[in-house]
Amino acid sequence: ELEGQYGIFALDETRLTLDISGLPLTAQEVSDRMFDTYGVDLELAEGITVLAVLTPANTEEDVDRLLCGVRELVSACNIRKECGEHQPKDAAALTAALPQMILTPRDAWFAEKETISWDQAVNCIAGEAIIPYPPGIPLICPGERISPEIWNRVEMLRKAHRHMHGIQDPFLCTVQAVKESHEGV
Repeated sequence: ELEGQYGIFALDETRLTLDISGLPLTAQEVSDRMFDTYGVDLELAEGITVLAVLTPANTEEDVDRLLCGVRELVSACNIRKECGEHQPKDAAALTAALPQMILTPRDAWFAEKETISWDQAVNCIAGEAIIPYPPGIPLICPGERISPEIWNRVEMLRKAHRHMHGIQDPFLCTVQAVKESHEGV
């Protein structure tokens, strides 16, 4: 039913996306349990979803382990919807949080930069990309302003010790920012 909406081209039947918002577990906890207990290595664990990828190399036994794991995990957690915030599912709400581009990525890449504490990065202009993996999609690109919303999202991932690509400091204690004195900033 989402096909053709903003950002959705078609259905990929090789990917099984599971909404876990009704579980009292984080996506990473679901992923860890699926791997440790059932030998199922999920492709992605992010927000309120986990993603399993099925390939021609998967056997019927692989699929049975996935289904068994999901059923038992849901049963063990006594599915219950908890009151509280859930991530927005409509495209307008998702794009509302997109960072503001101040410089093109090229201009930011070649601009004079400084290393600043991650704690001081709110409202700075990123001099490097911040790309959590999985899924490998940038939350911030060079030249974009690090808004409080984006900072909070990255901080949550940083505290969860998520792997980040694109940054010089692998622990994200510091970040490269475009110097405010840069022409055009």
